[in-house]
Amino acid sequence: MASLKIPYAKFGNHIILPEDALPRQPYLCPECGSDVRLRRPSNRVWHFFHEADRDGCSAGETIAHLEGKAELYRTLRRAIDDPEHKVSISRICLNPDCSIGIHMQEMKLHGNNYTVEIEHSFDIDGYKFRADVALINPKWEVPFVFEVYHSNPVNSAKASKWDDSGIHWLEIKADRISHLMTEILPLQSGNKLSVGVKECKYYLPPEPPEPPEQEQRVDKAERLKQERLWVKNGRDTLVKYGWEKYKGWIVVRELSWWNSSVSKPKFFYDVERRKVWFDFEWKTGKQGYYIERIIGQQLNYLEDQGFGSDIDWSKVKTSYKVDIKRINLQRRKLFFEVDLTGNWQNK
Repeated sequence: MASLKIPYAKFGNHIILPEDALPRQPYLCPECGSDVRLRRPSNRVWHFFHEADRDGCSAGETIAHLEGKAELYRTLRRAIDDPEHKVSISRICLNPDCSIGIHMQEMKLHGNNYTVEIEHSFDIDGYKFRADVALINPKWEVPFVFEVYHSNPVNSAKASKWDDSGIHWLEIKADRISHLMTEILPLQSGNKLSVGVKECKYYLPPEPPEPPEQEQRVDKAERLKQERLWVKNGRDTLVKYGWEKYKGWIVVRELSWWNSSVSKPKFFYDVERRKVWFDFEWKTGKQGYYIERIIGQQLNYLEDQGFGSDIDWSKVKTSYKVDIKRINLQRRKLFFEVDLTGNWQNK
């Protein structure tokens, strides 16, 4: 066994690689716990070796496993120390519409307070765990676990235990590991490491369902109000928006030129109830006469467009006594007509 090249050794509670070790220190074999010595040949790989034959040491059967852990430790530590050395992990995508199936994600280890350890032990809720290689960050409650596979893969019971404990983990084959590698391709990984459906850059959100008919009516009614569509734009405009199917009202006319410090005269029309009401303020009889004339014209024009209507006096707001006879007198007369361009003309 003296010829065994052991990739790392134990020094107290720490794991030491040959490049970090000092000569003539009490190093121990990670497998059998016996004394090992450091060897740094000029033309071969640095390693530790047993001082005497150790027939009971099992390192010979697991040397590939130990080397895999040491190489993984080196590449992660290099990524932590060297900003030019970037390491990415392959993550399985759960999005059924993803044409790739996996995504490479850079770990961004440099400058973020990461440390890496071999054979790191920790416990969660009284359960003890040991990682082949662990990536540790002070912001995390548990480390990121790397398992190195040589002869014994992670079984389903162990995988479930890690998943249930909230551990991010993956398993990588020992002979795929190199201290120069930049991509980690797991044999298997925990469910915490998968790319969620909505995380996938190819995720397409489902089309929103059609709102109920009543909501559609309300939405379109609000749009009509915002666009200030006048009835004078013609019945075709209202039919285009399906207004006859709605419940509600619309401003059909507003006298923007009216000289008032309070509000402009407005006509409101409820298509479903075929009712018109208005909100006017005038102070003189002359103004009132003019307003009553416009009310009659508006009612007359609505009927001419096929929108039979009457005044809803319960909603009328005015500070002037309305002359109903004068309105009815104007109502049966057509004072305006619409030409083919939609412009108003005196008749």
